Amino acid sequence: MKHLLLTTDDYYPRTGGVPAVSRYLCEGLAQKGYKVTVVTIKYDSLPAKESFNGVDIVRFEIHTTRLKFISGEITEFKNYIQQANVDILINECPEALTSRCLYPILVDLKDVIKILHVHGFGGLFQYPLKINFSGRMLKAFKYRLFYFVYLRKYLSLYDLCLCLSEVDSSKTTLEKYAQRVKILRNAVDDIFFETSNRENPLLKYAQPTNKRYCLSIANYFPYKNQKGILLEFYKSVNDDISIIFIGKGSLRYFAELIAYNLELEKTYGKKDVFFLSGVAREDIPDILSNATLYLVGSFFEEFSISIIEAMAKGVPFVSTNVGNTRLLPGGIIVESISQMHKSIDLLLNNAELYKECSYRGRAYAMQNCRTEYAVDQLEKYIQDLM
Repeated sequence: MKHLLLTTDDYYPRTGGVPAVSRYLCEGLAQKGYKVTVVTIKYDSLPAKESFNGVDIVRFEIHTTRLKFISGEITEFKNYIQQANVDILINECPEALTSRCLYPILVDLKDVIKILHVHGFGGLFQYPLKINFSGRMLKAFKYRLFYFVYLRKYLSLYDLCLCLSEVDSSKTTLEKYAQRVKILRNAVDDIFFETSNRENPLLKYAQPTNKRYCLSIANYFPYKNQKGILLEFYKSVNDDISIIFIGKGSLRYFAELIAYNLELEKTYGKKDVFFLSGVAREDIPDILSNATLYLVGSFFEEFSISIIEAMAKGVPFVSTNVGNTRLLPGGIIVESISQMHKSIDLLLNNAELYKECSYRGRAYAMQNCRTEYAVDQLEKYIQDLM
C-alpha cells in the first residue's frame, strides 16, 4: 500500500476552496487503496489527531508572528514528515506555511515523489503594484520576491508541479523552472449533479419577494467585489428578480455593503436584496439549483469552484474576466463589471440564450469537473512518476 502525505494549511472541518479540493483528492485516493495522511495546522479546539472518511489528519500549532515569521511547532512538523515513511508527498499551495516550512528539507526527502499543487499566484492580484499606499505596496513586492526569486529555487526539487488551468497565473513560471508541469482542474462534489425535490432551503434564511433570484456565493471581502455586483443589479431593468449574497468574512466589508445598499436604494429605488451568512453548506446545492443566475464580480480568481457548481446545476453565470472563466461555457464574461447589468438583462430576457448557456454549462461540468475525474487524473500522474 502506497503512503501519500498531503500538507495544507486548511483541511476538514475548515471550509473554502483549497480545503474542499484537498478533501476530495485525499478521500478519493484513500478509496482507491492508498494510505493517506493529511498534515495541517491546528486551529482553535481541533484535535491534534483524528481520522475522517479514511484519511488520517495530524495537526501542528504553526502560525506567523506579528513580524510575519513562521513560528510554532516547526521542528516537530518537519520531524514528523521526515519520519513518516511516505512514498508520495503533496504540498498544497506554495504560499502555505506548511509548504514554506518544508522547502529547506525537500532535498533530504530521498525516494519520495514530491508534488507541488499550485492554485495560482493569487498574491499578484490581491496586491497589484498599482496600489498607492505603503503597507499594501510592500506586500506586493514581497509576493513578487517570493514567487519569482525565492520559490523558483525549490521548484526543481519537485518531481511534478500541478496548476489549475491553461491560463493559470503560475503556469509560465512553473514551466520555466520546474521539471514537469501538468494541469489538474478543480472539481465539484457529486451532490451538485444530483436533483432534489425538497423545498428550497433558502426560505429558512430569507423570504425573497420574487420567485426568481440572482445568487452570489463568496466570502465578504473587497476583492470579491460584492459592491460592484450590487450596483449592477440595481442598474438592471428587471425589477421582478431578487438578489441573494451568501458568504462570511470581513465584518467591516459586510457593514459597508449594507450601507452601500441603502445608498443605492435612494438612487435607483428599492430592490429585493439579501446579505446572508451562516448558511449551512448542505443547503447550498438546493439554494443554487433554484437560482436564476449566478454572479461573480471578483477582481481575481484562478479557477472558481462556485462557477463550476452553478454550471453543474445548469444555472447560467455572468462573471468578470478572471482566471479561467473565459474558457468556460455556460455564461457571459464581461471585460468590465460596469457592463454586467447588460448581460444580466440579456440572459433574463433571451430564453434561447439562457437555455443554451444552461445546457452547455452543465454538459461541460459533467464531462470535465467530476471529483472522480480529478482523482483519476492525479493517480495517473502519480503512477507515471513511479
